[in-house]
Amino acid sequence: MKLKYLLAASVVSLSAAVVLPAPAAAQQITSSIQGTVQDDAGAPLGGVTVVVTDTRTGASRTTVTGADGRFSAQNLVVGGPYTVAVNADGYEGQTVGELFTSLQGATDLTFTLSSGAGEIVVTGSRVQVTQLAVGPGTSFGLEVLESAPSFNRDIRDIIRLDPRVSLDREDAATGGSGADRISCLGGNDRGNAFTVDGISQGDIFGLNDTGFSSRSSTPIPFDAVRETQVQFAPFDVDYGQFTGCAINVVTKSGTNDYQFGGFFEYSDNGLRANNLVSKGRTSQVAPIEPEKRWGVYLGGPVIKDRLFLFGAYEHQEAGQSQDFGPDGAGFP
Repeated sequence: MKLKYLLAASVVSLSAAVVLPAPAAAQQITSSIQGTVQDDAGAPLGGVTVVVTDTRTGASRTTVTGADGRFSAQNLVVGGPYTVAVNADGYEGQTVGELFTSLQGATDLTFTLSSGAGEIVVTGSRVQVTQLAVGPGTSFGLEVLESAPSFNRDIRDIIRLDPRVSLDREDAATGGSGADRISCLGGNDRGNAFTVDGISQGDIFGLNDTGFSSRSSTPIPFDAVRETQVQFAPFDVDYGQFTGCAINVVTKSGTNDYQFGGFFEYSDNGLRANNLVSKGRTSQVAPIEPEKRWGVYLGGPVIKDRLFLFGAYEHQEAGQSQDFGPDGAGFP
């Protein structure tokens, strides 16, 4: 006799963003653009106005260089594109666009202004762009998330692109859970830290086989992920409480463009082979219950350039068979 049960899991991600003059956010979920403004002789220029604009939402940040010519715009939403405009009296202004920030570290720019009037749009090498980092690690932005194959619609399929990360699957046929456990630098997954928007979502009590707070998958819809990062040994004091790696996920928020989509996946015995041939031996494939997985997402402006909304929902139904149990309970 087999006792059959249905596992159902659903996850919702909902975010709203309001453009404020000086938003405050934790460092591990935001990015920054910083740099130096100098003249043709390499001398720093103080009092230069620098405007950083997020073209996705129209939000802008204005700052002024110090006596050392340095400027910094903190707490920026990761990704882009951003434009940075630099203007100073007696010098030609410069604007550089198509800048993308990352969780991995600050984006550092060096502007060299020439005497004169007017403004130029920089498309060549007059502005030096450097991507800084807080330690060894890798960050995967939207371009990778949307182009890299992810059969399971799971960030584990993405972070494994880093050769220092591997997935150790516990074979269900030998009593394992069948879950893909994340191993960083050969370590146990219990030594990893997992956060979503700066909030811990790891399996603190060790109850799940996934290493996450959810039982069968990551606790967030794949379509809600804006960027994910793996840190191995960061020297920044904001990171800690892990011995393997720190997996950091930042979710999407709305922009001035409407976006929506969805997916549906279905599997049952009719879509699988009856037998498996391996090394000249034929074995029968165990039957499965029908499995369904679907999800939707929607985002866009509520008030253009001011208020935005993004939401994602994912639902999974997976049937499994329980073949073992207490003696005398009717199990084979």
